[in-house]
Amino acid sequence: MPKVNTRARRGTVAGGAVPSPVASAALSQQNKKKVSDTSGPGCAQCGQVITDNVCALQCNSCKARDVWKCIECLGIPKESYDSLIECKELYWFCAKCDSVISEGEQETVKNDDRIVGLFEKLLDKFTSLETRLNADECELYSLEQRITGLEMRMADDDVNDRMVAIESKYCKVEEIDRKLRYLEGRLNE
Repeated sequence: MPKVNTRARRGTVAGGAVPSPVASAALSQQNKKKVSDTSGPGCAQCGQVITDNVCALQCNSCKARDVWKCIECLGIPKESYDSLIECKELYWFCAKCDSVISEGEQETVKNDDRIVGLFEKLLDKFTSLETRLNADECELYSLEQRITGLEMRMADDDVNDRMVAIESKYCKVEEIDRKLRYLEGRLNE
């Protein structure tokens, strides 16, 4: 949590707020005390001593004693400051830490882009494999149908061949039976 100077509130301002030139110019020079006048921390921009009565933020990253900024230099109205302090997800960083974090975020974005690229390639390969698998599945089904058809034809051909062979044998048996009757008839005569 950021170190907040008033009433132990928590929260900060996102992304290292840019000081408002209008707010800086409007500051009363009589209300400012230089850090050298006291042992307390001072605003990194205007030098105002940070006391319990001054609304200010400390860098969430380095938490250095000299990286506080008052709300006047940040260009934040008191009402907005009070609302922002209640939000625990907001952070304020000094210019140095903000640039380091920004570089890290850029590197993160690059890494995220690489990861997305790799996922896209994997998805393309998966889609290609799935397409090939579906084609192979269709081909397998077609082959199974052909095998079933061939088996049925073979079964039918075997039955037909057997039927032909049986009919042929039956015809021979009938002819032999006729010849036997003929011969019996001649013998009985």
